[in-house]
Amino acid sequence: MGQRLRRLGGATPGGSWEAVFATPDPRLKAVVLGDYAGWVERGNLPVLRRHLPNVMVPVILNLGPLWRVTSPALADGETVAVDSFLAGMHDRFATSYSDGNSFCLQINFTPLGAHRLFGLPMAELTNTIVDFVDLLGKDAALLLARLRDCDDWAARFTILETFLLQRFADGQEGRREIAWALRQLERSGGSVPIGDLATEIGWSRKKLIHSFQRETGLAPKGIGRIYRLNRMLSLLQGAARSSLAELAQESGYYDQAHFNRDFRDFAGLTPRDYLAEIAPDALRGAAG
Repeated sequence: MGQRLRRLGGATPGGSWEAVFATPDPRLKAVVLGDYAGWVERGNLPVLRRHLPNVMVPVILNLGPLWRVTSPALADGETVAVDSFLAGMHDRFATSYSDGNSFCLQINFTPLGAHRLFGLPMAELTNTIVDFVDLLGKDAALLLARLRDCDDWAARFTILETFLLQRFADGQEGRREIAWALRQLERSGGSVPIGDLATEIGWSRKKLIHSFQRETGLAPKGIGRIYRLNRMLSLLQGAARSSLAELAQESGYYDQAHFNRDFRDFAGLTPRDYLAEIAPDALRGAAG
């Protein structure tokens, strides 16, 4: 890997944090979303984070203390201790807890990339948190051991990328129809009718929904809802004087009430409460 690393960092009320990013090899563009990210947090105050659904499958390679996490598959209030893990596609929020200290490397896979990497129907992992070594066995254990023995971020990213290039070397991409349908949902912000997708690829609606859910983890309608939610969040956090109703319409919702219902389903909070939780000043410019 010849990419320059990009670093961010700062102070927190209880300590400090550092994030390090590297761009994946272009050969992994179809399976990895965005950059690799290394994360270090040091502090003496507990940290709770709420993670809303997204159209990706994050993998956390843990190099430090264990995490405690929730997922929609667990009972309300139940947490489990995890080391390195994968979060399957979610249709509701999850949370992660640390004691204020964390040290990890994160890769975000496309749903179809994760399907190829783990060789499983992603529907089996929906709304769950799964141990990384349990999924990939001794290869995953060896990867983690090498990462933990390394004291340099550039070398860690190189070790990770070598592992991924080997895993994806077969070049198999799965069914093109599913990849095409997923791209259409992304490009339309989740607004393209499922019947239109099925007609275009020459499948029945039932076959498209079944195959799509099996390979990505969620049905097309569910993924469309997440794309629409994420578009709304992007607009909302950059809002100047637009009202929530105007932003909801621009994002493809019938009205603000429709958006509020969807958001509560996903986040367990109102939009305003969520933005206040992650950034107290995020709504300063948005009218009611």
